[in-house]
Amino acid sequence: MCANPVNPRAKSSGLCAPHYRRLLKGADLTTPFQQHAPAGTPPYDKVMSLSVWEGECLVFTGTHDANGYGKVSIPGSSKLMLAHRVVMEHHHGPSKMLVLHSCDNPPCVRVEHLHYGTQQENIMEAVERNRMAAYLAPRITDEQVAAIRASTERQVDIAKAYGVSQSYVSQIRSGKYRR
Repeated sequence: MCANPVNPRAKSSGLCAPHYRRLLKGADLTTPFQQHAPAGTPPYDKVMSLSVWEGECLVFTGTHDANGYGKVSIPGSSKLMLAHRVVMEHHHGPSKMLVLHSCDNPPCVRVEHLHYGTQQENIMEAVERNRMAAYLAPRITDEQVAAIRASTERQVDIAKAYGVSQSYVSQIRSGKYRR
């Protein structure tokens, strides 16, 4: 299947360790493995070597966090850095501000799609682009808050009835809800 040596624990399958792990997980054995930059590669070079064009965006194909943002390791450190921050700092120098995407594509590292901004600017851009449903949630009345707190229905059912998220209902019931 590949040029890697056969895993001694999986001799009967004739697979290398990475392919054997895929077999155990029920994953596709034909999908190419993610490429890695050589050890010691500077972060910017690592980001660029692991990025491909997808339409107008330059998309980082390396490791991602749960939100889809690329992460790279820093040589000589156990820390990870966001790929889009690496690109911004390379081109514009370090900043304590956030790195914002004009393309709304978390793995994008195209410098023309990135800019420094505040948390408030990030939230406002997300709201303008309909990317933050929590900020767009309908306002509910004090009477509705009381009814939600008194209800014995499941949170998910209440959320559907009021047109809000289940987490919003949870915040109301736990007393964390504020106007």
